[in-house]
Amino acid sequence: MVGFSYGNDMGCHIDGFIAVVAHTHVLQEGPVTGRASDVIAAANTAAEVALRLVRPGKKNKDVTEAIQKVAAAYVCKIVEGVLSHQLKQFVIDGNNVILSVHI
Repeated sequence: MVGFSYGNDMGCHIDGFIAVVAHTHVLQEGPVTGRASDVIAAANTAAEVALRLVRPGKKNKDVTEAIQKVAAAYVCKIVEGVLSHQLKQFVIDGNNVILSVHI
């Protein structure tokens, strides 16, 4: 069994412009293998893909579709209800959101 820590979130703001970050740590002896390593790789790859797609000219649905393709490639199911919010000055949860999965 692999244990994952949670609660390692950190945030700050400079002049009201907000940044947040979180990390997942594997809590076990030895390497992570098998299905657990697939899930970790899927989450990391999906995050990297999303970061590269969030840019002018792309639509939120393009990011969602790419995340879904990564999950499918790793035979993983995305947790429903997870949103990535637009960050604005003094606003951590803006109106524009990216869905992790279309239901």
